[in-house]
Amino acid sequence: MVKNANYGLFIHYGLYSTLEKGEWVQLKDTIPVAEYGKLKGRSAAENFDADEITGLAIDAGMKYITITSKHHDGFCLFKTEATDFNVLNSPAKRDLIKELYKACEKKGLGLFLYYSYAADWKHPYFYSRESGWLNARPAYPVSQPEYLFEKDQDFEVYVSFVHKQLIEILTQYPNIAGIWLDPIMGFYHHPDLFPVDSTYALI
Repeated sequence: MVKNANYGLFIHYGLYSTLEKGEWVQLKDTIPVAEYGKLKGRSAAENFDADEITGLAIDAGMKYITITSKHHDGFCLFKTEATDFNVLNSPAKRDLIKELYKACEKKGLGLFLYYSYAADWKHPYFYSRESGWLNARPAYPVSQPEYLFEKDQDFEVYVSFVHKQLIEILTQYPNIAGIWLDPIMGFYHHPDLFPVDSTYALI
């Protein structure tokens, strides 16, 4: 069904939604990591309604939905043991991906989970902006104490984190239509650091 679906809904939703300035606001406004993290305390997701979202998609003739399970800011909309920077540790206290997953299953919609693979502005061991790809980190005027990356070997900590989260996603939501890895530009800048073959084999 999903291979020939053609028409679907792509949703960007996360902490950045509270600022109403788009998903790149942390990078564009160079919001410090600690300050941006405070948005977690404001994220109640009171208007997130999986039934309404799926109903809208069906009424528009769509066959699938793609949603940001984790965008570049590192905030996760799903249950995860890998980081406390997630929706269940926010005022929402809900697994939003699970809610959408169940609604999609009930109504026969495919669900793709977008996952920021090659950019992370939160994780301490994602490679630095100076390592080659400018969007790897916001252009902060002062060093962020949360960032601990120093050498290429440090990046292996991030890869382990990613693989743990992908296992969590695929275990908790086994009937999703697929994983949508982004942004591939980060991989092109550092193909030596990203074990893409291992990641796809894991999926």
